[in-house]
Amino acid sequence: MPELRSIYQKLALLFATGFLTGHSKTAPGTIGSISFWLLWILSASYFSTPNLLQSIYISLSLTVIGFIATLEVMRTISDKDPQFIVIDEWIGLSITLIAIYGVKNPLLLSIVALVLFRFFDITKLWPISAFENLPGAFGVLADDIAAGLLAAGVLLILQQILPF
Repeated sequence: MPELRSIYQKLALLFATGFLTGHSKTAPGTIGSISFWLLWILSASYFSTPNLLQSIYISLSLTVIGFIATLEVMRTISDKDPQFIVIDEWIGLSITLIAIYGVKNPLLLSIVALVLFRFFDITKLWPISAFENLPGAFGVLADDIAAGLLAAGVLLILQQILPF
């Protein structure tokens, strides 16, 4: 069974690093976020912009897979929140993108979503900063989930104020 365990660890690393985008030497969180945004844009243009239920399903699936992958990767390292793990950015941005289902101009709003998410993820304003202190994989993912929720809230407010 050691081979199977090795494959599992490699798959966990692949998912946790956002298909290796987390190994970027420069701004791995931003590169990871942009990579998910590009995947979202490509899939939205090829298929269609996900509806509300599909968007929630994507976020929940990423959260479950991301938690399992992050937990596995963190068993082998000592860093509390390693920068190369970017699945948390994918999860947070996927949550922010839920706020733009059914809009007329998803490209423009998805760019705003990306910028808002990165702003809240980088600045770690309260209450986001409080989630960083959670242990292990929970702490790695929770602050990005909070940043995604906050960015989604701001995006929903902006959609009511500005003519998107």
